[in-house]
Amino acid sequence: MRAVRYDGSSVYVDASAPDPVLRDGDALVRPTLAAVDAIDLSIVGGRTPFTGVIGRRFVGVVEDAAGPRSAGWVGRRVVATPAIVDPDSEYARRGLGAHDPRRGMLGAHEHDGALAERVVVPVTALSAVPDELDDERAVFAVPVARALHAARLVRAEGRAFITILGDTPDALLCAQVMTRLNASVRVLGTNAEALALCERWGVKHRPEHEAGRRQDQDVVVDGICTPGSFGLACALCRPRGTVILAPEAPPVSGDAGPTLSGVDLSPALMNEIEIRPAVAHAMGEAVALLASEALDTRPLIGRRFDLADAVRALRAASEPGARTMLVAA
Repeated sequence: MRAVRYDGSSVYVDASAPDPVLRDGDALVRPTLAAVDAIDLSIVGGRTPFTGVIGRRFVGVVEDAAGPRSAGWVGRRVVATPAIVDPDSEYARRGLGAHDPRRGMLGAHEHDGALAERVVVPVTALSAVPDELDDERAVFAVPVARALHAARLVRAEGRAFITILGDTPDALLCAQVMTRLNASVRVLGTNAEALALCERWGVKHRPEHEAGRRQDQDVVVDGICTPGSFGLACALCRPRGTVILAPEAPPVSGDAGPTLSGVDLSPALMNEIEIRPAVAHAMGEAVALLASEALDTRPLIGRRFDLADAVRALRAASEPGARTMLVAA
């Protein structure tokens, strides 16, 4: 089996990777299309500890499944939430599986990922893809699912002013999701091409350096998550408003993820700003929204590569202003 592997120092296509082992409760999936994302880049850049097969965003077909929960999955086209959670854990029973301290992460934390010819995923992590939703849209289910979760955290439809910091594909999807709920959403970015897409979609936007720091935004979604972007978010947010932290590469375990060392918390403390991280995923809703064609994902696609050229896809995805790179198995 071919798989894209990171060994701690280099990334390469392993032409003789072992076939994944199917266990009770698992599905064996043949990925048809995957997308390079920020966690993949963080791993191969040495910023997120992991050795193994990378890749967490994919669309595929279930070839086999095992266990009592597996009925009806074989032959279905699917996407999956990246979080690997025991469905019988106390956290999962309370609807908090994404926060289970024992959770894993597909292609990032103890679980081989989907940049491969086969991948094993718990059937409880799967969401079926309807026939009307093609692979090139379905592969965006993970960032759309997280944007939907972020919108729910703050009830976006009830907030007057929402700003999204960042103009990456994930941030632009978040802007589209939230604009459907609130017409006052705006994007602050630095990439002229990305801001031109906002113009095309009717999403309010402006260059980041032109935005006034008037503390008048009800919600600020920080899709960058650096000390500088957090400081800007607090300068934009009104007293007792909300800053949502939505990094492209969220933590994959208790000891790995973006850090804000040296960040000044005084503006948040003085203005009683609520800080809400957004890392969970509403996958079923994301699939339905993508199938409705309410979101425009085509301009967010960069280039398409074969699995044999996946290392080139990773390099292309790491370039400044890059769009989403797709990898077909």
